[in-house]
Amino acid sequence: MTIQDVKDTISSALILGGVTKVYTYLPERPVPPCAMLEPDVNFINAREDSYGVFFTTNWKIRLMVPFGANDKETTELDGYIDDLLPVLWEHTDCHLLSVDKPFITEANNASYLTTFLNISIDMQGGI
Repeated sequence: MTIQDVKDTISSALILGGVTKVYTYLPERPVPPCAMLEPDVNFINAREDSYGVFFTTNWKIRLMVPFGANDKETTELDGYIDDLLPVLWEHTDCHLLSVDKPFITEANNASYLTTFLNISIDMQGGI
């Protein structure tokens, strides 16, 4: 599986999970609700066992929704997380999946409620 294959697989799973705008890059002006796929700090790891070398790639999925003065947006973000976790687990070769605490971020001169979904994908055989 190549890096592009991994991006395509994650993007397809996000769309299947209900995110209509998925960026495989960091856009200049994101339009929430959306997800942005970013390489994580330890982007690719290699490990060897008796079957050979296995590569794992690590990603951060930035999930953004509009931010407001009530809990509607928190509920919207929670709904996306509830829908995405089982879809990502089932439709990717991930072996680790976690979600960071939500926070407020600024983009396009506006505030958005954001969280990171952290996913680790087995590339099974290398790049």
